[in-house]
Amino acid sequence: MSAFPETPDQVDTDWLSQVLGAPVSSVRAENLGEGVGVMAEVTRLHLEGEDVPATLVLKTASPAEENRQVAGAYGFYEREVSFYRELSPDVDVRVPRCHHAEMAPGGVPFVILMEEITGARAVDQLEGCSEADAVAIVDTVAALHASWWESPELERLDWLPGMDNAAYRAYAEVLPALVPVLRAKAADLDDTPQAWLDQLAGGRYPAYLAWWSNGPLTFCHYDLRLDNVLFGVDDGDGVCLLDWQLSLRHRGTFDLSYFLGQNVPTEFRREHQDALLRRYHDRLVDLGVHGYSFERCWDDYRAGMLMHVASAPQLAALDGGNERGQALLDSMLERGWQAAVDLDAGFVIDEL
Repeated sequence: MSAFPETPDQVDTDWLSQVLGAPVSSVRAENLGEGVGVMAEVTRLHLEGEDVPATLVLKTASPAEENRQVAGAYGFYEREVSFYRELSPDVDVRVPRCHHAEMAPGGVPFVILMEEITGARAVDQLEGCSEADAVAIVDTVAALHASWWESPELERLDWLPGMDNAAYRAYAEVLPALVPVLRAKAADLDDTPQAWLDQLAGGRYPAYLAWWSNGPLTFCHYDLRLDNVLFGVDDGDGVCLLDWQLSLRHRGTFDLSYFLGQNVPTEFRREHQDALLRRYHDRLVDLGVHGYSFERCWDDYRAGMLMHVASAPQLAALDGGNERGQALLDSMLERGWQAAVDLDAGFVIDEL
């Protein structure tokens, strides 16, 4: 057993008092709801004591073994612990204050104890968001991307991989075996991307990863879904980004490909994506990014949709943990697949 709690039921007042530097007299754990975490378990802790917060949020490894294995193989937990240890106080977006972050060698198990953002508004990812909410997200990630745009500091973050890394390339070895899982589970998907998936599974996937290395690179959240966003933070119009497990050195447009491709209803994406991509590009320019045309931005956005085809077999194989978690996975698979169809994302295969 680790020196820190691996699950919510292992959290006690002694450990909390130690990491908070203040006496905690009692603690009660409350699951934050079905489907809040897929790759991790998220728990609200109710505390009593002297000079301690009334509530904190605890994040620990997923109770589903297959999800823990995926997270460990890709370094998801290590990235988030490292983000909160090294970057969270200074990053140019609002994130929860971290009180403690710790992990075992290899990143599994881990624990993060962080501020609970109170008074903010959450949006149900299954239902989608308003246009104003989407604009707020675009403005927030544009600021994040601009601050790290082609920064030499990215190389200093040895825990922050690029797309073309060994763990991601290893997915090519299991992808062919997962394709039948997808076809059995989602036989009614549009047939168009099946040929793209067959090419990726047939050996082109590593070349697709390498294609992204030709920059410009920045700090990408890479899991920009509505369940990871809080609105109206700090009694204002601010946006708080949660869950940094999947962060990467990557082209910034992928955050938009992911957000609009998998995490809003298809009709919303079709109606608003042009204006939102234009706003994103305009914000980058306003914040000092130059030499990146809107045409390149748009093509990078389209190319990012092919990742939804590549990842669909893995989504089909994941365990959602509960009814809402499974509904999230299913909606992400179906929306992302359709986005790839709508934007003809397979065009990039000819460039590999």
